[in-house]
Amino acid sequence: MTERLHDQPGEGAGDPAATILGLDDAGDLGPRTLALMAGAEVVAGPRRLLDALEKALPPLARRIPIAGGLDGWLEEMALAGQGKRLLVLADGDPNFFGLGARAREALAPRRADLIPAPTAVQKAFALLGDSWAGVETVSLHGRRDFGPFWSALFRAGQITGPGRLAVYTDQENTPGEIAGRLLSRGQENWKLAVFQDLGLPGQAVWAGGLEEAARTSFSPLNLAVLERTALPEALTLGAPESAFDHAAGLITKSEVRTAALGLLELSGLETMWDLGCGSGSVSLEAGLILRHGQIHAVEKDPGRAAQARRNRSRFGVAHLEIIEGQALEVMPDLPRPDRVFVGGGGRQLEALLRGVMGCLAPGGLAVAAVVRLDSLDAAISSLSANGQPASVTQILAARGEPLAGSLLLKPINPVFLVKGRAPSG
Repeated sequence: MTERLHDQPGEGAGDPAATILGLDDAGDLGPRTLALMAGAEVVAGPRRLLDALEKALPPLARRIPIAGGLDGWLEEMALAGQGKRLLVLADGDPNFFGLGARAREALAPRRADLIPAPTAVQKAFALLGDSWAGVETVSLHGRRDFGPFWSALFRAGQITGPGRLAVYTDQENTPGEIAGRLLSRGQENWKLAVFQDLGLPGQAVWAGGLEEAARTSFSPLNLAVLERTALPEALTLGAPESAFDHAAGLITKSEVRTAALGLLELSGLETMWDLGCGSGSVSLEAGLILRHGQIHAVEKDPGRAAQARRNRSRFGVAHLEIIEGQALEVMPDLPRPDRVFVGGGGRQLEALLRGVMGCLAPGGLAVAAVVRLDSLDAAISSLSANGQPASVTQILAARGEPLAGSLLLKPINPVFLVKGRAPSG
């Protein structure tokens, strides 16, 4: 039996179906598209599309261009389109980093049919003569948070084969701005291709290095494609201390790192803080797990923060944000964490941990590494919540070293890992 997904246009009571129409900038308007435009009573979308299609739209149809915030436009579009044949214009496939989901949400429960066109990513890789299967894609259009960009860059940088990241840009998050941010974060093993005015008479493709891109102006209508030029150095969980740039002895030992990351129960999506990150070894290894997450590492010592930045560059852990400053002063400006690791704190440890518990997302976890008994007592009391005491794990490990043709087990300093969980709600 064939199941009908929804009524056909014209069937049923209530508003006529709205249509969200993806357009190809090549401007080839088929009979179906022309019929939808001719019958529309309200047309909404970017002003660029409304202006380009002015001659094909009914003279009496109301135009609602996107101006200012998207939320206000969605509300106006839904209200103006009630009981009328509504046509929403968008670029490419509205369901691929476009207006599709937001427009449907604004129109619900009214039915909204969606008709896609080829995406800018499809057209760009057609010009390259290459497959775009598996290519990471992210949108910076109208966004201030670069977190998803950095995690996507990390994933693209780690895969086997050509590492590529396609980026939808806007007039603020330009290819030049992106190139400048990459350079400032030490992510230099990338080159850039910029596809400008795809499908339009002025279509052009620019390709070059990051430094040149940072100095170049591009058409506002563009798609940027980053391609990895070299693999970063390999990083594994529990890497030896010698793998990192660090001050002699001032690094979380590999056995402690591995145990701490296990206690943090990372799934791959969380936002994590690392307070007192030192050379960044815990944050860097957390980045291997948090492939769709974000890591914010805070270090007060300028020299050690510089080491963390060098390690980030070497291993390509682009989604690690390193903040130089005092943790208690920096915490209010950080995004709310799901997980927190505290590797330092000194005399402020108790205040720091109490602040962490107040910042954690519901059900979030914090793990503190301490070595002194007075610090252990402070950590237990500070990380206990709602009458549920914090748990304590002691790491006692020894490493084999050659001695007279045999092995000597040489212990590392014992470390306590104190784990606390924030209330669920």
